[in-house]
Amino acid sequence: AHPKTINQKEMMCLAKNIFFEARGTATHERIRIINVTTNRTKSSQFGGSYCDVVYEHAQFSWTLNLKRHTVARYVTEHKAWVEAQTMARYELAYGYVDTTNGALYYHTLDCDPSWAHDGSNQEVLASNYHRYYRPY
Repeated sequence: AHPKTINQKEMMCLAKNIFFEARGTATHERIRIINVTTNRTKSSQFGGSYCDVVYEHAQFSWTLNLKRHTVARYVTEHKAWVEAQTMARYELAYGYVDTTNGALYYHTLDCDPSWAHDGSNQEVLASNYHRYYRPY
């Protein structure tokens, strides 16, 4: 398959989400974060672009403090940033297979958000890092 044209702005929004949500996790876990972000771009509940999805208010915790979460502040994690960009480019050009069963939400294991058990979402996958959900 021929790669799709990559929009640099969209690639950067996705790369930042990969970096701030999942750097330091296994590759398959970073792909799951990509899957959820992409699933949201395809859902009518969220914006149609990666930037819309990533920066929708309070959807990803790192976006609540953008002054703190600048890639420049994480210069010691340069390799993780390069990997995040590479993965984002691949997603935009070819697309990873969705391994989350269509999940639109996830949370880390150290929190228990109300939406995870209010009856609106079903857990579709659990990992060593996150629990994944999609609406019923």
